[in-house]
Amino acid sequence: MTSRGAVFVVAGKRHAELLGGTVAAGHTRATLRRYSTTALRIVIAAAAVGAITAYGFLHRPGGGPWDVIAIAPVVAWLARYTTLVAHGQREAPEALILRDPALLTTTVAWVGLFLTAIYTASRLPVEGRTRREMRLAMPQPPSEAVAKSGPNAGITYR
Repeated sequence: MTSRGAVFVVAGKRHAELLGGTVAAGHTRATLRRYSTTALRIVIAAAAVGAITAYGFLHRPGGGPWDVIAIAPVVAWLARYTTLVAHGQREAPEALILRDPALLTTTVAWVGLFLTAIYTASRLPVEGRTRREMRLAMPQPPSEAVAKSGPNAGITYR
């Protein structure tokens, strides 16, 4: 998820630089002239879908509803960042993220939901029992074992 998110942010910054007109004015690095807005939009969309998909795979079956609910702020964050760069916000990504109230709000919401998911997952019962009950119910090795068949049938092991 992290690598897809990084590609998303970098492609968004390049897209914003192209829309900002710095390429036409010659105030940017030469490599930016090789990018097209169409190609960058495709990269942004693919990276966003990849990040959401990767985050969805982090959801563990039986982990509780908070794992699923925590996807919503991620989707909202990606949508808001896409909107900002589509309108030519050319700031450094970290400045843009820290300045925009919607991005900050969705970040805080995600952190809260993620921590809630971790906390509640440690308390969820498995197969109708708490994790402590399951530890206590684990079978203990027998103190004596008797071979039931084979060449050692009837021999007691201690």
